Amino acid sequence: MSDLPARGTSPSRIARKCLTVLSVVLLLSLCACGSEKKQPVSSDAPPQEEFDVIITAGEDDAPPREVACTFRDGEDSAEVYYISFTCNVDGVIIERVDENGIVQNTLFEGDGMTPDQCLRLITTVPEGYPNTRISAVCGESENAYLLGYNGQDGGALLLPQD
Repeated sequence: MSDLPARGTSPSRIARKCLTVLSVVLLLSLCACGSEKKQPVSSDAPPQEEFDVIITAGEDDAPPREVACTFRDGEDSAEVYYISFTCNVDGVIIERVDENGIVQNTLFEGDGMTPDQCLRLITTVPEGYPNTRISAVCGESENAYLLGYNGQDGGALLLPQD
């Protein structure tokens, strides 16, 4: 009897077959992810309004617009953000959320603002999970965003929350 493995069962041949099968499975799963059909947008639906975050270096910087209200999130907070909306806002709510984005408590409720006004938010944005949710009502639509850390430039960004 020979000590050679049976034809087609050498370790390198088995490894190649496994890699081929895994590659095909991966390719099929990636193709399936992109095949989800998107819902058509109705032309009757009001447009989704988003808001901008303008990050400043500190409290001494001049705000980009008239400050309608200021909220300081804790005594040790030092980062200043000016949040302005592209529409007339009926109200602004700032909430604390857990790592799943579930609201834990309301921190601030502000009155309406016009597009030429802004909210001054003094807070510290954690590098891990976002813990602050900002929502506003613009006409018929409510928009909610998580205030998160931007790992590229060290600033903050708004992550849309569905």
